[in-house]
Amino acid sequence: MKYDVIMVGPFPPPVHGMASINLCVYNDLTQKGKQVKCLNTSARDLKRNYFSRLARLPRVIATFFLFIINVGQCKNLYSSVSGGKGQVYEVLFIAVARAFKKRIYLHHHTFSYLDNYSRLTMLMTKVAGPEARHIVLSEEMAQKMRDKYGAKRVIAVSNSAFLVNNESATIKKEPNSDLMSIGFMSNIAKEKGIFEFLDFFIEANKKGLPIKGEIAGPFQDDEVKSVVLERLKKLPNVEYLGPRYGAEKELFYNGIDVLLFPTIYANEAEPLTIHEAMSHGLPVIAYGRGAIPEILGKESGVVIDVHQPFVSIALTHIEEWTKTPVLFNRLSCNARDTFGRCRSSNISIWNEISSQDFA
Repeated sequence: MKYDVIMVGPFPPPVHGMASINLCVYNDLTQKGKQVKCLNTSARDLKRNYFSRLARLPRVIATFFLFIINVGQCKNLYSSVSGGKGQVYEVLFIAVARAFKKRIYLHHHTFSYLDNYSRLTMLMTKVAGPEARHIVLSEEMAQKMRDKYGAKRVIAVSNSAFLVNNESATIKKEPNSDLMSIGFMSNIAKEKGIFEFLDFFIEANKKGLPIKGEIAGPFQDDEVKSVVLERLKKLPNVEYLGPRYGAEKELFYNGIDVLLFPTIYANEAEPLTIHEAMSHGLPVIAYGRGAIPEILGKESGVVIDVHQPFVSIALTHIEEWTKTPVLFNRLSCNARDTFGRCRSSNISIWNEISSQDFA
């Protein structure tokens, strides 16, 4: 069978940002009539330890041989790019695709090798060649790819473009005026800021703020789960809801008024959860990692410098918003409108790529 595109990378489950975007890209391409073959390199779980990473190797090897068998039947290779040593696997696919003179698309999802030079990323870029298309998430990412690795063909497409046919693109009809509930939505891990979220509520409770907290998402591992659930026993106004997908995710966003995202994850780039929250008219307070400062500004939330204390700064803003409904309502309206503009402009960019280039 002939394929327009062979996609290589992780697909859900487990659910995380890169896997979710890969699935969105697949759905979009197939809806546009493209013949797409998916080669899934997902790990079995969200754990980041050595053994979990090693357990991924047999799947990657099997996928690589499937790729060799099928590469002659495709026109294009689309590969998501890992943030670290996973690029070793991806280089192999890229090398074969280039040897067969296939058009190569590399979708970058992390700032880690853009903030800090990586010889492995340089190797990957050279192997892909000057004609490879590099899809990044923001203009800052695009410039860094050019400056650090000499990439010639770089296109910035925000993740917001891929929420258009997703349940998460449903927008609240009425922006909020009263701040009563604060949410955390992510894969629950230390790196994603879950402990900063809990610390925030310790301080908020000391001040007697009349707010509750809701946490949604799967735990990264049993160790994090144990610590979080133990700490929640001392926070009666904070509830863990479990993983939330589809309609349940919509109910989660519709049930909170602000999203806190104190991520300290080194690979953070453009979190889907921030776009999802803003699409529902939710102001966001987040650490300014990756592309977050480019999608979130003072008109729709707060970006906190990564070297500043998250809890105290977030608490100051939440106190102000609870006392000033007019200000909070304006932020809520701006969050919704900012997302809408971002999505609209990036849909156009992606449609041009997916309709014309993947041919």
